[in-house]
Amino acid sequence: MYLNALAELVNGPWQTSYGTNNPPTEFDKFLDDAANALIADGQGSGRRDGIKQFVRSRRNYILTQLP
Repeated sequence: MYLNALAELVNGPWQTSYGTNNPPTEFDKFLDDAANALIADGQGSGRRDGIKQFVRSRRNYILTQLP
């Protein structure tokens, strides 16, 4: 059940195009919208990019653990 839940996560909401030339995923669009609000308030985009990098890294690791 645990591995199935991880598979659903990496094949669903944790899909990201960060670091590739692929078009933005729904996850990317969600973070971009939130970051745009922060940028409008004077904060940078580093937090958004850090989250995308973390998710990409964890997603790639999880994919190596799935049968």
